[in-house]
Amino acid sequence: MTIENLSTSRVLVVDDKPEEAVPILTALGEAGVGCIYVKGDKVEELPTKPIEGIRLVFLDMRLAEGGNQRSSLSKTIGVLQRCIPVNTMPLVIVCWTRHKEDIDVFKGMVTSSYPVLNHGCIVGMPKPTTGTPDNWKNTLDKIRKKLRPYEALGLIWQWENVLHRAATDTSQTLAEVSTHIVRNNGTPTDWQEGMFAVCRELVRAETGKTSNKKAVSNALFHMMNQLAVDRIHHEVLERPLQCADKLIPSNVSALGLEDTSRLNQMILVDPVTRGDTSIGPGFIYVQSRGASKCLFKKLGINLKLIKKYIKEKLDGRIIPILIELSPACDFAQDQRPVCTFIAGLLVPGDTSIKSQGHREVLGPVTIYGYEGAKKIVVTKRLVYACSLNAIDISNRPICRLRSNALIDLQVKTAMFKARPGTVCLEVSKRLHG
Repeated sequence: MTIENLSTSRVLVVDDKPEEAVPILTALGEAGVGCIYVKGDKVEELPTKPIEGIRLVFLDMRLAEGGNQRSSLSKTIGVLQRCIPVNTMPLVIVCWTRHKEDIDVFKGMVTSSYPVLNHGCIVGMPKPTTGTPDNWKNTLDKIRKKLRPYEALGLIWQWENVLHRAATDTSQTLAEVSTHIVRNNGTPTDWQEGMFAVCRELVRAETGKTSNKKAVSNALFHMMNQLAVDRIHHEVLERPLQCADKLIPSNVSALGLEDTSRLNQMILVDPVTRGDTSIGPGFIYVQSRGASKCLFKKLGINLKLIKKYIKEKLDGRIIPILIELSPACDFAQDQRPVCTFIAGLLVPGDTSIKSQGHREVLGPVTIYGYEGAKKIVVTKRLVYACSLNAIDISNRPICRLRSNALIDLQVKTAMFKARPGTVCLEVSKRLHG
């Protein structure tokens, strides 16, 4: 077990005078918000690597006395770079300072080091000039007031917090089941063994019998993710978004091809381990180089055949693909007598082609390892079944359809293949010359 697995703090406080940082730490502690404190005046005491996931920074403008304004602020920016990756988003920096004149100068300097920041994400919050830090009042109210205008950032922060609570609730449930096992087991069992028993059952539900360590790891986290999704749905029902009125879609999309494809990658396809030799539901394969074990050659599929049944003029670079369609339960129960594949193409993402009849189109989507946006086009007229093991083919999957996209394709393919049709006679009119 490693303590780093508990690194979930989203707030960073940098101040060379700990007593002046205490009011911030105390105020956020009252709200249940954990913080990371960095003194910042000694290079050797800075983090060894930048801290991921910071969303809010309270930053003293002058760390250690001495030097002119620009040199002092340059040092502060250097400390910030050691603490936070330069591509961190979404981020708000609160300039926690008595030197109001430093704020605008800091804004102009820091964006050269942090291009993702704009001036709207940097605000000033004056340190009190009288009294001792122990007596500084209303700090939490002042923080809330400073953050109130950031509704869009607050939306992302709220969602991240929903995920954190969902993970916490899921872990709580697993722990309670483990405790129940320990309490009701006739033989002495400690809590850890009970937890391992629970996790083994989750793996069994996902993969069935397997001794592959990577498969076990992926299966466990996949099932935990499914449990967490249930908690997320409950959370959304209980806590509607305050800015929901600003989320009503317009008639025109604001996203271009590249941005749409990038988001669709996270919605539609899973990455696979490079060089993965397994066969699984939703795996997408391309041709392997001239090998006798090439899946396309075994099934008698080629580009010309697929284009014939796609029935659309396609320009640009197109790549033939096969998608495994077998039900996930057949893999989990080790009851897969044959693999089922549907044939199709990867086409450029800007291709004008839509789902129609026997044809299904997914995307545009970014495909791992392939340049530019792609659309996944398959034809339900080309479905193949073959008894195969991983050692029988030389192809390796390039990615995997996520369960929502795979199930949709499985159902539509089954419906297309099961369409009844009717046989009847038709009258043909004779043409008179």
